[in-house]
Amino acid sequence: MVAGYAFFAAKFYYRNVSWAQMGKLAYDSAILTAAVVFLLAVASVFQYLMGVSGVPALLADVLGPLKSQPWLFLVCTALITMMFGMVLEGLPAAVVLIPVVFPIAEKMGIDPIHFNIVQTAAVGIGLFLPPMGVGLLMALRFANLTVGQHWRSYMPYIAALLVGLMLIILLPDLSLFLPRSAGLIK
Repeated sequence: MVAGYAFFAAKFYYRNVSWAQMGKLAYDSAILTAAVVFLLAVASVFQYLMGVSGVPALLADVLGPLKSQPWLFLVCTALITMMFGMVLEGLPAAVVLIPVVFPIAEKMGIDPIHFNIVQTAAVGIGLFLPPMGVGLLMALRFANLTVGQHWRSYMPYIAALLVGLMLIILLPDLSLFLPRSAGLIK
């Protein structure tokens, strides 16, 4: 539906795309969509293999000593999530990792909404971290730059995002203010 609207808007309203360019755009979109679907399929298989091999229990054992420090647990899981976000697209990274660590967070008494906001922010940051951040590579491809050419100019932004993530982790009321105001949580 949205693709059809975009097609008609580009072709008949803006009139800035030729038929040949439209075919190239459709081909590029199909390739990108196929890559994302493939990553989702691989992530599902990876998640199954992690479950069968006992990774959730291993993570529970590794992260178990952090039960008295929920903020430290959130920092560790955010770092792990960023590493997953560096090598996978955002949705497959979330599909692989969050079902593994979410039950541990629930047992620790961490608010589920706060946990998911932290994980979403961590995946978003991971998408723009080198060497394999999908968002970073796509942005650099459109800008026709390499990671080395762009590294120094975007490091302050990454630092600001990491500071913001730490604030969300350390001050849960920042992320829970709107859900509380809407009456979703007490």
